[in-house]
Amino acid sequence: MNLLLDNVYTHVSCELTEVDDLIAGCVTGKESTPLLSEICGCVLGKAGKRLRPALVLLAGKCCRGSKKRLVHLAAALELIHMASLVHDDIIDKGMLRRGNTTVNARWGNHVAVLLGDYFYARALELAAPLGARINTGLAELVGDLVRGEFRQLENRHRHDMTEVDYLNTVSCKTAQFISLCCRLGAELGKSSPQMVNGLSLYGFYTGMAYQITDDVLDVTGRESVTGKSRGQDLTSGVITLPVIHALNNGPDRDQMKKLLIKERLTARETKAIIQFIRLTGSVEYSLGKARDFIGKAKGSLQDIPAGKARDALGLLAEYICQRVS
Repeated sequence: MNLLLDNVYTHVSCELTEVDDLIAGCVTGKESTPLLSEICGCVLGKAGKRLRPALVLLAGKCCRGSKKRLVHLAAALELIHMASLVHDDIIDKGMLRRGNTTVNARWGNHVAVLLGDYFYARALELAAPLGARINTGLAELVGDLVRGEFRQLENRHRHDMTEVDYLNTVSCKTAQFISLCCRLGAELGKSSPQMVNGLSLYGFYTGMAYQITDDVLDVTGRESVTGKSRGQDLTSGVITLPVIHALNNGPDRDQMKKLLIKERLTARETKAIIQFIRLTGSVEYSLGKARDFIGKAKGSLQDIPAGKARDALGLLAEYICQRVS
């Protein structure tokens, strides 16, 4: 794991272990079946960065929230994230996730749909005791995720997609989610409206930057590091910021448009598009946009009391711009 991320997680390591244990007990408990327990065990064994639960816990610590309630909220939000990834892989026909075979590739779409639904159900179970305001927030979150997927679906292969279209999709798919993690974590503590607003904005801007860097890694990342096939977004027809910039500024945009509208791209065609993006300076442009959002995220922490939790949030923002996976 990245050194900056290690430093961030040091402040919530005990709580993150409790989150992991709570999720494991929730999805492999007495209501599970042998096949479901096997699949859940495989998915949990490929744990990701746990960015969302870490943000819940750090925001809650900034506002002196109850550890038990924060752990339950963090676990519920991570389960929603896990559900959305399982369903995303079905939609995108993804074969690799975190360097391992996806659920849909190994067990089929039928099982993957059911597993995603199961994770959503377990998330609702964990969140139920946290009150109406928290559960309303989770309902709004799932709605945002679905709207974001529909926007992305409607924009597939659209070579006339604008940067504003892209940013609106990112807002629904990623930024609102991360913003909600920070907001709800703050609301479970002793927070002022200014603190809730500041942490919510921090999460939104961090989420925008995170997704932009994720989309850059689809072009620049190594499969051995990212755990995903390079160019997976391109082969799925997903139009991202590096692509939009290249289409608007590159000398061979007409050739690129012809490739982007194809339902299937060969490996050679995908490589050609990636090369086009690199030569146009679109990677640097996109990373510049991500850095702008990180600057806004760090500026949003000015009303948060000084302390280790706020410092960790600042480090987490720095990590976003340095990530390679």
